[in-house]
Amino acid sequence: MIDERLTFHTFVSSDKRNNALNVLESGDRQRGDIVIFDEKIIFSDDRPDTEHPLSSIIVIEFKQPGRNKYAGHENPVLQATKVVNAIRAGKYLHRGRAIPIAAADIAAQIFVIADLTPKLRQVLTDFNATMTPDKQGYYGYHANHRVYYEVMDYGKMLSDAKKRNRIFFDKLNLVDNR
Repeated sequence: MIDERLTFHTFVSSDKRNNALNVLESGDRQRGDIVIFDEKIIFSDDRPDTEHPLSSIIVIEFKQPGRNKYAGHENPVLQATKVVNAIRAGKYLHRGRAIPIAAADIAAQIFVIADLTPKLRQVLTDFNATMTPDKQGYYGYHANHRVYYEVMDYGKMLSDAKKRNRIFFDKLNLVDNR
């Protein structure tokens, strides 16, 4: 529902502390609601057990619907950025070794799904995020952390997913999706 490009990623974890992920070893107790890794794949490689360096990281953060309390340190984009930076810094291990990454500035993308309450809008405005033309989200690039981020309203996410998939629902004679 968030972005159909996420289909092609190789590891997904949902709402587990980073130190509890089966594929990772870490003392970090932070958690990303959803963490997604993408490995570089060499097309001539016929060994599926070969470990490829990560070519991108995506962190998806879901905030409690209706939440309107955001202190300065509770910026959801910065919370997700901490997870990205820890992965880049080699703080996570896989089978006892640091997770190989393609480059120190590996591409990172953050999606935050939340109700766009007045307080969250203020936090994002203070963070210099750009409002989308429909006023249902924000986006930006944080140069210091080297992450692209999008913050979208729950209703907007659902509405966009319905629009993107309407033809499938119509062809399958599923619910009226208009």
